[in-house]
Amino acid sequence: MGLSLSGINELIYLSADSIISIDKVEFWLLKNQDEYNHFKSIREGELPAISNYATAEDKFVDLFEQLEEVSRYYKYEPYCKEQLETYTSIKNDTEKLEKWLSTNENFYYEELIHFSVNYLDYLGDNKEYHLKIFSYLNKDIGLFIDGKDFESTIELIEKFNQNI
Repeated sequence: MGLSLSGINELIYLSADSIISIDKVEFWLLKNQDEYNHFKSIREGELPAISNYATAEDKFVDLFEQLEEVSRYYKYEPYCKEQLETYTSIKNDTEKLEKWLSTNENFYYEELIHFSVNYLDYLGDNKEYHLKIFSYLNKDIGLFIDGKDFESTIELIEKFNQNI
């Protein structure tokens, strides 16, 4: 039980003003993978915990899985950057733009929309985005991942929203 709480506390410590870089998240995931696997195997076949009855291990597993999903989205960042470059070169050619939108439509609806709805948090007038990590079992943790780490993904979402 102490290990899972120390893992969560370490993550909070790594975040400056509740904002953490994706590099630190991925380091934390790697460092805590064995502990996650251990707790996950113990919980195999159990129903998800209800917040009133959640143990430290339940909270740890839930938070780990949220961060692991964000890490999965981060792997799309190079692809999003490449697609932005393509978009910039074809945006004034209607035919090429329509083909590009059609080619990327599934990616937009299957990945980018979910990413946007689940994680993007608009913070103010200067249009600063950060990824809000919400874990039902860890409601008291106000943790954000730096939106600058997902700059191409966020910009690609905006380009799609402008053209669809």
